[in-house]
Order: sequence, then structure tokens, then C-alpha cells
Amino acid sequence: MEIRRNIEIGSLFQSSSSDFSLLDVPYITCVDAEQEFVVIYNPRNEYFALDHYSIADGKMHHTFKFPRRCKIPPRTEYCIYTCPGAQNFDHGSLMEYHVLWTNHDGSLRRMEVLNNEKCCVKLIDPKGAIISQCEAGMQNKQAAAR
Repeated sequence: MEIRRNIEIGSLFQSSSSDFSLLDVPYITCVDAEQEFVVIYNPRNEYFALDHYSIADGKMHHTFKFPRRCKIPPRTEYCIYTCPGAQNFDHGSLMEYHVLWTNHDGSLRRMEVLNNEKCCVKLIDPKGAIISQCEAGMQNKQAAAR
């Protein structure tokens, strides 16, 4: 069996309804569809509260709302593990700053969220505006400049 690792670098996208400048908002830097995780980077020099923010797959079939009081430390990557309830999930190799995708009842999600062939993930602000999205083959200029 061939194991294929698929990591895509995303593109920064800003809606005109957002209250932040392009350099001030967290953005998706990495999606690993094979290992089922998404990485968000906080470019600010201060914590960024993710209250009422969410991430979703490209077709908005699967949406995760960040827990209350969830914050990304300054200039830090934050990982969302999208399938932490799977049998093969390695709880011993978690990034320092992370959150586990849970179902509405609080249990760990067991089903895959990301499509291994082509995936798109969106970071959505409390007003519903897409502030960052990551698609296969797109280069995130801010992530590349770090």
C-alpha cells in the first residue's frame, strides 16, 4: 500500500465586510488531508481570540466552531485536528497549540472531514465572512514570506 502525504499551502482571501487589515488576521498556512489537520497562523504581536470563528470544508458540509476562550498566541501556529476520534489518530504527536474537532455532543469526531484528492478549507469570522481559505495548488504569499 502506498502512503501519500498531501500538504497544501493556502491563499489569503479577505471579504470586504471584515474589520481587519490583511496583515492583521490569522490565516490558514497548511492543510494535510491525509493526516486530517489544518494549521492557522496568527501574525499579530498579541493573542487572537477565536470566539465565534469557525472552519469549514469547501462545500460547507462540515463546520467546526472554535470553543469559547480559544486563543492563538502571538506569531504562533495553531493546529485543528479534524478527525481525532479515528482509530489511527496519534495523540502523542500533537502540536503544542491545538484543538480537537468535536461533534455537537462533545465527542471526538471519528469521520474524515478533508477530501484526500482535492480539499478546500475556509476560516470564517463571526460575521460569516471568509477571511482565509486554502485550496490545492494555491500559494499563500504571507505564509511564504515568513
